[in-house]
Amino acid sequence: MRPPLSDYLDAACQGARVAGIAILEVYQTNFTVDRKSDQSPVTEADRQAHRAISSYLAKTGLPLLSEEAEMPDYEVRKHWDYFWLVDPLDGTKEFVRKSGNFTVNIALVHQNKPILGVMLQPTTGQVCYAIRHKGAYSIDKLGNKTKLHTAQKFSSASKGLKIVTSSHNYNGRTAEYLSQFKDSNILHLGSAVKLMRLAEGNVNLCPRFGPTMEWDTAAPQIIIEEAGGQIVDFEHKKPLAYNKPDLLNPDFLAIDCHYWEDGAENWELKIMS
Repeated sequence: MRPPLSDYLDAACQGARVAGIAILEVYQTNFTVDRKSDQSPVTEADRQAHRAISSYLAKTGLPLLSEEAEMPDYEVRKHWDYFWLVDPLDGTKEFVRKSGNFTVNIALVHQNKPILGVMLQPTTGQVCYAIRHKGAYSIDKLGNKTKLHTAQKFSSASKGLKIVTSSHNYNGRTAEYLSQFKDSNILHLGSAVKLMRLAEGNVNLCPRFGPTMEWDTAAPQIIIEEAGGQIVDFEHKKPLAYNKPDLLNPDFLAIDCHYWEDGAENWELKIMS
């Protein structure tokens, strides 16, 4: 019999916190930056965080898919019913810049959907977490616990929308999409910190046009969904799916409520299925 999800949450939270400590220890040194085969940066903090998380999640007996580990072939992982999906250090570019805007992302995925998620921002000590149908919560470094609710005000007619975009991937498609929102406040943040802000109700919309991977979004997705919002595929307007043959995400929108405005021309509000 499988343990309750609360047991998995404990393992994920413990792993995230130990990973956060390891990340900050490297953060305070004159660390070196290496390059992966795709030329993305990687540091000793990424590697140490992966080792810390793996040691805790191994106790659950479930397979692990991590950005910092060898990628299992799809013919193997397609049979996984439950598995961990982990980004040990989301926002390595921000880590290198020492902006403080980076996170640890841990998600439990069941049948292609995240059902549990934990995010930690090491520099603030904030943890956000969620379990499917159990709500989403934030715990600050002092241990104060708050239930998360998104702002629930997304509408083409809204004035003063708060929109957050990437610090590193603000491109022409993003600018074109955002041009239809007048009188909006636009914030630029790196890593999944921007999705934490949406789950907290501090921003309404986060568009992403450009490459991201499944481990970037799985933990934020369940947390945002349990807080009242969604992360949807930009083209099909459906929640992102996981454990695909190709782990690359499509372009997506993170929005603060379960509504979608149908098309840039008529912007008719409809409830999402």
